[in-house]
Amino acid sequence: MVDQWFYGRNETKVGPFSSKELRDLATAGTIRPTDTVWKAGIEKGVAADKVKNLFAPTAADAVAPAVEPPTEPADAPPPSAAAPASSLDSNDYADSEPPSDHVGKIPMPPGRQLEPTRKGRATAGRGAVIVSQDGHAVQFRKKCIGCGHVDASKNRMIIRNGTTRLSYYCPKCRKLQPVEVSGHL
Repeated sequence: MVDQWFYGRNETKVGPFSSKELRDLATAGTIRPTDTVWKAGIEKGVAADKVKNLFAPTAADAVAPAVEPPTEPADAPPPSAAAPASSLDSNDYADSEPPSDHVGKIPMPPGRQLEPTRKGRATAGRGAVIVSQDGHAVQFRKKCIGCGHVDASKNRMIIRNGTTRLSYYCPKCRKLQPVEVSGHL
């Protein structure tokens, strides 16, 4: 079975096209990345730049080979009209939101890697005692700067650049005290 693709811009809907014809239209500039593209049997479309391998690869995509938009296997049943619009195949719409019943993550295309996240470091300021930190988050206890009472509960915070200021009500001296935790990335 040959896939039937459609595209639309504003109120205009055009199609059906085969996978190859759709890619040729995108290469020629007829289909823009902001146009909506969908397959026959699926009510909800996605932005054309979200369809995998529809447009010519950019310099960042040069590692990935240029391939036609994905097609269904010959033995696959046609999409039913009763199927909900959220039953999109993650292979057809690689960068769009996965269906709600999808477990896991959509794999990254070959040749693309996520940048490693930088680890941060937190330092205790006035009224804070650091318990632990893992480079992304810090656990600390609040300490009264007046009487020295340390709160029994731990507080958790994401490490960010700059100083985070909180307040702490000391039950011992019954005063509101400042708490500061500084983060450095």
